[in-house]
Amino acid sequence: MSAIHKILLTSGRLYDKICHLFHLFSSPAHSIDTFLNIIKIDLWVIEGNEIASGKKLALFYAGHDTNKSYFSKLAFGDYYRENYLGKRWLWKIPTIAQENKYKCSLMITEVYKPFRKLLKKMKCLYIPSWISGEIDISSGDSLLFRHKNTSLKSDLRKIQRNKLDYEVTKELEELHNFYHSMYLPYLKKVHGNNATIMTYDYVKQEFEKRKASNEILLIKKDNQKIAGMLLIYKKNYARLWFIGVKDGDLEHVRDGAIGALVFF
Repeated sequence: MSAIHKILLTSGRLYDKICHLFHLFSSPAHSIDTFLNIIKIDLWVIEGNEIASGKKLALFYAGHDTNKSYFSKLAFGDYYRENYLGKRWLWKIPTIAQENKYKCSLMITEVYKPFRKLLKKMKCLYIPSWISGEIDISSGDSLLFRHKNTSLKSDLRKIQRNKLDYEVTKELEELHNFYHSMYLPYLKKVHGNNATIMTYDYVKQEFEKRKASNEILLIKKDNQKIAGMLLIYKKNYARLWFIGVKDGDLEHVRDGAIGALVFF
């Protein structure tokens, strides 16, 4: 499989990279500089031998350094060259791509959804970097349980075999414990240097802002809390916000902790 195919197939793994614009501009901690960083972005030319074929490959990358490193390793492995071209206005990107002075085969650009129309003249494939999940809770007889689902059956067996239980809370002390002992270690364990981590101050602020409609769901095994999830309730559905596993221990995942979060 070529590096370009890998990029297109695995880009869905890039989540939690970009906050919603509402959060961006409603927070007093952000300034006009943050807005400028959205519409005037860093541009690189990255070159090397494509990891699968060994053939030479060059690509443009316009966006943040964290995601650039992810795509670079996906395409080239550990050995590649970077040529930083400085910052470019977002609406100049199509012209740079068309001129293609550096003979690149692909351009990858991070674009906030409201600004996608600036690139409408280009033949682009849009891949979301923010992946969200919601569950319909309008009825106890959810579609999730009406269909024969092998994964669900496996989760249920694990829940029963390991005697997993749950509790829900709105306590800030539990939020603190969830963030530091579950969210942080699990994200770092699963995503390593590719993880973009929300600060505790941000999570706490957002949680308190919606405290009436938020909950922390915690999974317990032998009365020990082994996993958790922050939930936002809206009308007939629950939004799955942040997730974590105690100490990032994947043994808890194998015991069914993630499946239990969805089930409960």
